[in-house]
Amino acid sequence: MLVFLFGSGATTFVLGQNIISNQKYVSIDKSLEIPSIHFVNMGMSGTTGAYNPHDALMMAKLPKKQDKIAYSKKMIRKRLKQRGLLGYISFLIRKQGYNTADGTFGWLGEGTFIFTKTPASNWKWWAQTFTYPAGKNVSVFRFINQLIWISLIGILFFGWKYHDLVSDGLRLSLIGGFLFLLIFEGGRSRYLIQFLPNIMILIPIVWQTSKETIAKILLATGLKKMEVSQNA
Repeated sequence: MLVFLFGSGATTFVLGQNIISNQKYVSIDKSLEIPSIHFVNMGMSGTTGAYNPHDALMMAKLPKKQDKIAYSKKMIRKRLKQRGLLGYISFLIRKQGYNTADGTFGWLGEGTFIFTKTPASNWKWWAQTFTYPAGKNVSVFRFINQLIWISLIGILFFGWKYHDLVSDGLRLSLIGGFLFLLIFEGGRSRYLIQFLPNIMILIPIVWQTSKETIAKILLATGLKKMEVSQNA
């Protein structure tokens, strides 16, 4: 299975690169390519490792790819030196929180992609009050989404005892996703959207185990309270 996965992945990558290199539809200037290390550098910037306008502008200003790589390496060394080992570990813990904490996945958190005139008083208007920037019920939308997100994460957490090939594979993929977001540009939960299929598949798999674990905890907590009250 591993040979098949790596083989098919490598074959797809090689064929894809070959098609891109030989296509005539779009003119590609490879000298303007932004190296991957740039996104590693941005992932270490600021307090959350989010998008950094200055670093992005430098990628446009520097003429050669090697200059872009040299600048990114220089900034990585600078930021590591400024934080130190313990400071960098603290930064990663804080960044992981920003990567995963927002149940709305950054809804309306950036950009100006929703514009609307005052809608008519019909069902569209009612729906827009929950999702549009000026909607009076946007806070309700955020609150409900956060409750759903906490519930889903809780199911994953309490379902840790369930193990099989599929569930462990999905857990491993989520760990890989978290590490990816810690290394590269992150700092916002909207990047987690690409890993939602893994989460949504894993939740029903561990649901029964999670429910049983929660029931045992509640039962144990209730019995202890009864014992305390009886002894009193």
